[in-house]
Amino acid sequence: MKIRIGTRGSKLALWQANYIKSLLEKADPAVQAELVIIKTSGDAIQDVSLTEIGGKGLFVKEIEKALLEKEIDIAVHSMKDMPAEIPAGLALVAAPPGEQPWDALVFNRRTTFSDLHDAVIGTTSLRRIVQMKRLNPAVRFEMLRGNIDTRIRKLMEGQYDAIVIAYAGMNRLGISPEFTETLHIIPAAGQGIIAIEAHADAGVLEPFIRALNHGPTFVRAAAERGFVTRLGANCQIPAGAHADIADNTVQIRGFIADPAGTEFYQKSVSGPVERAYATGVRLAEELLKSGASRLTGIPV
Repeated sequence: MKIRIGTRGSKLALWQANYIKSLLEKADPAVQAELVIIKTSGDAIQDVSLTEIGGKGLFVKEIEKALLEKEIDIAVHSMKDMPAEIPAGLALVAAPPGEQPWDALVFNRRTTFSDLHDAVIGTTSLRRIVQMKRLNPAVRFEMLRGNIDTRIRKLMEGQYDAIVIAYAGMNRLGISPEFTETLHIIPAAGQGIIAIEAHADAGVLEPFIRALNHGPTFVRAAAERGFVTRLGANCQIPAGAHADIADNTVQIRGFIADPAGTEFYQKSVSGPVERAYATGVRLAEELLKSGASRLTGIPV
């Protein structure tokens, strides 16, 4: 059976798509998986922040269009790039084992985040910026987009004193910079998770998709997606969430802030794994009740 996998063309996206291809072919030797590379708006526009051009959904909408038009059979995304709303008829159907969700700070010399003063950190993520400012108000932030190799090259050229990269991306690509520090700030919802998107009625693909899924990772993704969907969060609103699974319970903590970081709301809730999505929704609602509704414009 032939399965066409839609993906972006970046090095990390291709790693993820090839990983899914290998899982499919290992699960059933009769499968012939083929990568279909699709250029997205987010890839085409590199000189402005995502906030200015419409958010992280720009990394998926062309791929979803190809899926809806049946030019591909499944799509592979980074879960953190998925917008709150998914087109009717499509669904997130599986997630293989996730990576660590944390952010990594990469330096061009031996130092630590707490030792940085009047230093320039490269990132366009408001989620990262507002949390890092709370930990070290003495640093400054400048826009940095592009693939991981490009970001590290600009760092080593001295354009920045440090840059922020998701740990999962570095690990998957086998990149091990000499000077790094793990940032245990609240990550983006879905960070470190690969999302498999398909038609909600997967039909003959269902058994193949089932073979890709890792239960605990999918539960974590469901909780974090519940949070994102209830808030309608995107990169214009600093927000993040991370869920842990233990003893049939999901615990999820999250925050939402204003872009300047002057208003910052954070909470944690828990619930049974069977209600992971609803638990994520409840976290969002608790944050809205605590005052974040003023920032989002979403009624409580």
